[in-house]
Amino acid sequence: MMLRLFVLLFFFSVSTSAKQAEDYSVILVNSFNESDFEVKMMYRLMTQVSATENILVLTVPAYYADSVEDFGPDVKKTILDNFNYQLQTLLSDKQTASFSRLIAIGRHASVFVDTNPSILPNAERFFLHIDWSPRSGTLVRSDYEPELSYSQILNALPDTKEILLVHGNLGLEQDDGLVQNFVSQVPPGIDFRYFNPAQFPEQTLTALRNSEAGTPIIYINYKFYERNWETVHNWLTTQTRHPVFTIFAHNVSRYAGGAVVVPERIADAAIALAVGKQLPVHQNNVVSQQFNAQQLDRWDIDEDALPPGAELVNKEPSVYSLEVVLVIVSFFLLIIIVMTIFMLYRAHLHNKDMARALVDADSANRSKSEFLANMSHEIRTPMNGVLGTLQVLERADLTSQTKERVSKALFSAKHLLTIINDILDYSKIEANKLELEEQPFSLLEITESAVSDLKALAQSKDLKLAMEVENSFQDGWLGDSVRVKQIIVNLVSNAVKFTESGSVTIRLSLAPVSMHQEQIVIEVTDTGIGMSKTMQSKIFERFSQADASSTRKVGGTGLGMAITHSLVAIMHGRLSLESAEQQGTRVTVELPLPRAELARETELPSSLTVPDLTGKCVLIAEDNMINQTIIESMLESTNVSFDIVENGQLALDTVNRKKGSFDLILMDIQMPVMDGVQACKEIKAQFPNLPVIALTADVMADEVRKYLQLGFDEHIGKPIDMNQLYSVLAKICSSH
Repeated sequence: MMLRLFVLLFFFSVSTSAKQAEDYSVILVNSFNESDFEVKMMYRLMTQVSATENILVLTVPAYYADSVEDFGPDVKKTILDNFNYQLQTLLSDKQTASFSRLIAIGRHASVFVDTNPSILPNAERFFLHIDWSPRSGTLVRSDYEPELSYSQILNALPDTKEILLVHGNLGLEQDDGLVQNFVSQVPPGIDFRYFNPAQFPEQTLTALRNSEAGTPIIYINYKFYERNWETVHNWLTTQTRHPVFTIFAHNVSRYAGGAVVVPERIADAAIALAVGKQLPVHQNNVVSQQFNAQQLDRWDIDEDALPPGAELVNKEPSVYSLEVVLVIVSFFLLIIIVMTIFMLYRAHLHNKDMARALVDADSANRSKSEFLANMSHEIRTPMNGVLGTLQVLERADLTSQTKERVSKALFSAKHLLTIINDILDYSKIEANKLELEEQPFSLLEITESAVSDLKALAQSKDLKLAMEVENSFQDGWLGDSVRVKQIIVNLVSNAVKFTESGSVTIRLSLAPVSMHQEQIVIEVTDTGIGMSKTMQSKIFERFSQADASSTRKVGGTGLGMAITHSLVAIMHGRLSLESAEQQGTRVTVELPLPRAELARETELPSSLTVPDLTGKCVLIAEDNMINQTIIESMLESTNVSFDIVENGQLALDTVNRKKGSFDLILMDIQMPVMDGVQACKEIKAQFPNLPVIALTADVMADEVRKYLQLGFDEHIGKPIDMNQLYSVLAKICSSH
């Protein structure tokens, strides 16, 4: 399934390359915003597209509709050029392709199409959208239905005499129209009250608390607004006096139910239009009356009494559902693919600029490195959702078959993270910004750790992975143990990749540098395919690898050996290579590192140890909903109690309200309203002994030091490693 989805976005048009004058449909969607709604819609859309050759799926920036009036002509042209570049990339060999249908899903995609008539001008246009009318084309209804919301409530709760509407109206045209739509369709004999927490949060909360128990609430929340009235939102999700109904499918799991726009139905409607079916314009095909199966008993709703066509959701809820995990993983992989397309486009434009201005080559190179570093940072954030979910799932009670699938998915995700780290490291090296640590370390320990990490990879190919140590070897060195281990891992993993049978051996020894100094010698020998003289001269070049056939077999970016060569050079060492085709390869690394005394420390357990944090309380400040779920799942087995807020300002307010009673704070850095750095500063000013842990995708040594200097007590990088998280929690909570 993963491979199918991965290939889908790039290559689903390739299979028809031999045909002439083919007709295509284009489905245009908003760029992903990490919501559960988007995940389900895109998963359904891409799985349906996989069975239909002549449908292309493209994206536009998620902010387009909200910012189009502020865009200058250059920005608009860049966005339009990016769309055309995506189209050209997918149909590079389709000179005679024609486009008969263009389907836009959502506000941003719809506005993009409507404001750019030059996009596929001969295509028939359809818009799946709410609260908006296009200047041309056909608007297919995909709106919420107030009448259906009322009907659902009265069917399920026939004794209802009053209904409360909670919606954060900021005075925008869209908000006013939504409220009026609900007001105008209130059933006869029903008292109706409207509350606006966006403008009156405290008054709204007081009125809700004083309302008669059992009164149904229709709750309409936009993620952006929630941050402005978090108190009301939290009260609604935890109260037990009122059945709450929603209009958004992703919220049904929290509430009693709702007449909701179903993301899968939106995808089905788009596919139907793309293949030429005519949907009734005035019939809403995307709304469903859904009920939360867990809430039926609470509100005394008989399942047999539900209205015809009603759907039950959340029947067997489980954070460990394999299907949900695969959807999340697929979603994040799609994000990464889209980012990659954008990187390629930016690189294309960048190369053109460099050709016009060769005199600025050094400056351009630095810009490229910074761009790669920033992109790697952005990719680490969604990778947290992938690796975090899989780590939690790995510990669940699963069937052996499912455990095997999860294990393979986790291995693949870690491999992807390795590639991302390679990109980040290379960008740092190229920009001369890579700094080495100087700490005492044991070469034996880090080599044994590297062997342990790569053991499964070697076993998958039935290779013997051995470690040999010279009898006279004496341990204890001063340097960057992380980078030395990286050198070993790169050399050994490369040897394993290019060895089909036999063994890979790591040998540690010493060699004299002078009469009073010795240096480390690390030899990695394999019985693999070996290399020609030509390839030996290229192996340490960036983006270089073996011949094309080998590349197809083993994969890889070609950055690993280039990074290894650079790291050895930065450490003032020497790297040499001996190889013969079909006879194997030996790589030797010599590192003239100073000696150091090794401190006797208590060894941390290598296996996952879950601390018992009963009675402890943690505050989590994280604006990403998926990351919230991941952290919550990781903490579940520790028995710790916790509060979750979505920005630094709410974290500060919560700490003040509870008078610093938390045992520690897990603080994301990049958040709206107030970022994590500012929040940490203000919390520490009032509660200097309250530990604050930085959660960030900034993981380089200089970045970690920066956060510690700014006042954070510890640093946990994203993607979050459960071992590190539990270790930090246990250490801090035991001393606090």
